[in-house]
Amino acid sequence: MHIIATLRSKTEYVLQDVGGKTVPRKVGMAPVQRDGFEYEFTTVLELSLDGHLASVSKDRTGLFDGRDPAPLSPETGRMLLEWLISGAPAFDPQAARARIERAASLDELMAIWRETPEIARAEIKEWLSQRKAELSATATEGASA
Repeated sequence: MHIIATLRSKTEYVLQDVGGKTVPRKVGMAPVQRDGFEYEFTTVLELSLDGHLASVSKDRTGLFDGRDPAPLSPETGRMLLEWLISGAPAFDPQAARARIERAASLDELMAIWRETPEIARAEIKEWLSQRKAELSATATEGASA
């Protein structure tokens, strides 16, 4: 089952100078929901009040993370639908880290790198480098023994 949810956000007003006059402008604040609710979702897009531009605050699909804010469109829906139909797992950095720590060879590390969505590679790069150094050191010790 796939669920798309919308949430209300708290509204606050700020005073802005426009043409020499002070006018109130509405700004969206945090969603009205329990703390940490974003954890439950695979993708969270926040719409701006002016321009209705969607910006990404969380994306485990790799489809939207790192993109500039843009209006939602039928293409946005198609991208999500194609990802859902593909059955591709959501990227989980902690699961990737556990796989990296268990990797027994450089080939396994390369496979993890290739399977990681490009947008998420920065998250795992340091862990991969550290494990690569450990595996290389072990191989060097084994060769000199």
